[in-house]
Amino acid sequence: MKKIQLVLFAILISLATLAQEKQKEIGLAFRSFDNFGLTYKTGTSKSMWRFNTLLASGSDLTRKQDSLQVVNSSFTIGFKIGKEFRKPLLESFEIRYGFDLLFDFNRSKYKYSSLKDPARDNETESTNYMPGIGAVFGFNYLINKSLVLGLEVLPSVRYQIGKSTSENSSGKEVQDSKGFVYTLSNSSALLTLSYRF
Repeated sequence: MKKIQLVLFAILISLATLAQEKQKEIGLAFRSFDNFGLTYKTGTSKSMWRFNTLLASGSDLTRKQDSLQVVNSSFTIGFKIGKEFRKPLLESFEIRYGFDLLFDFNRSKYKYSSLKDPARDNETESTNYMPGIGAVFGFNYLINKSLVLGLEVLPSVRYQIGKSTSENSSGKEVQDSKGFVYTLSNSSALLTLSYRF
C-alpha cells in the first residue's frame, strides 16, 4: 500500500509541475550601458534556464601628438548559462535568484610609435580566457503581461588564464598569467528588457 501511495504522490507532483504555464523571454541586456547583449530564458513562472550571449564591449582608440602615436584597442565577448528561480513579491514584482556558469574572452593591444625616436617604439598584445561561476540576485518589474524590466546583481569568481607578448627595440618578451578574479561591484549589475511569450 505504501508503494502505491508513493507512486500516486510522485504522479501528482509531476502533474503539478507540468501544469505550470511554460513561458519564454527574449530581450536585451545592458551592463554599465557600454556592454550589451542578448538574453533568452525558458521554463516556467517559477524556474527558468538562462542564456546570455554576446555581452560584448570593445574600443579602438588612436591618439596622435606631433611625432607620437598611441593605439589602444580591446575586445571582450562572453556568455552565461544558468538557472534562476522566481518568487512573486507583489502583483508586478518578482524576486529572482540563481546561478550562472560564465566564460569571457578578452583580447587587447597597445602600440606606442615615435617618428623621432623609433627605439622607443613598443607593442603589447594580451589574450585572456576567464571561465567562472556567478550568483544571481535581482528582481523583475512586469510592465505588462508581455514586457519585463529586470535588474540583477551578479557577484562572481573566475579563473583567468592569460598570455601577454611585449615587443620593443630590446627584443620580445612573453608572459603567462593565471589566477582568480572576484567581482562584486555596481558594474556587475545587469539591466534587462525582455519580451515574454
